[in-house]
Parts: sequence; C-alpha cells; structure tokens
Amino acid sequence: MKRIFLYAALVGAIAGVYFLYERQLGAIAFFLLSFYFTWLAYKQMDQPLKSRKRKRAD
Repeated sequence: MKRIFLYAALVGAIAGVYFLYERQLGAIAFFLLSFYFTWLAYKQMDQPLKSRKRKRAD
C-alpha cells in the first residue's frame, strides 16, 4: 500500500512539474523540491539523536 502511494505521489509530482514548466514557472518546482530534500535530510539527521536520547534514558 505504501508503495502504491509513493508511485501515485511521484506521478503527481511529475505532472505538476510538467504543468509548471509549460507555463514557464519551473523555478517553483525546484523551490518545492528543496523543501522536500530539506525535510528528508532533517529526518535522517534526527534519527541518531533520538536513539542517543533513548539510550541515555535507559
């Protein structure tokens, strides 16, 4: 189910990027992608901190 949602989101993102490029607003797509990649990086960096806090609590 998660994989289907991921593929649907990917198809939607591609359609959105194509739509924006058709109207010469391609920079908006890159701006939104920067938010997504920042969120992924934060999520990846936050995981080790959470595991360290759990170890200290034990």
